[in-house]
Amino acid sequence: MLGVRLLMVSLLFVILGRAFAGDLALKTGENFSKARQYLVASGWKPVISHKMLGDMEKRSWGDARLLFDAGFDEIEYCSGTGREFCFFNYRTGRSCLRVTTAGEYRKELDSPKILRWKEGACQAGG
Repeated sequence: MLGVRLLMVSLLFVILGRAFAGDLALKTGENFSKARQYLVASGWKPVISHKMLGDMEKRSWGDARLLFDAGFDEIEYCSGTGREFCFFNYRTGRSCLRVTTAGEYRKELDSPKILRWKEGACQAGG
């Protein structure tokens, strides 16, 4: 009986997890440009960020600037150190999506790569 309960609870978590996570067909390690095409075709709209770091927009320096200049308007910022994490934001209806990539931006190297993503309800102003 305990095994059946455990199975039922596990199944419930799987079902609820899919309901809240949506059906995004993103893959860790996937080329961001390819994933972005899929997101836009699926109705996700880029969200333009104006977050500041001192007197400069976060997206105006480092790889964030390169990505913005290459047409990735939804870039929020890049870490600028280490694995070069970059953050991109999207919205569809009341759902928001944040995609994190890793790796420097080099168009000819088919980079950066998807690291993770999080979908959820949009925050006020987001």
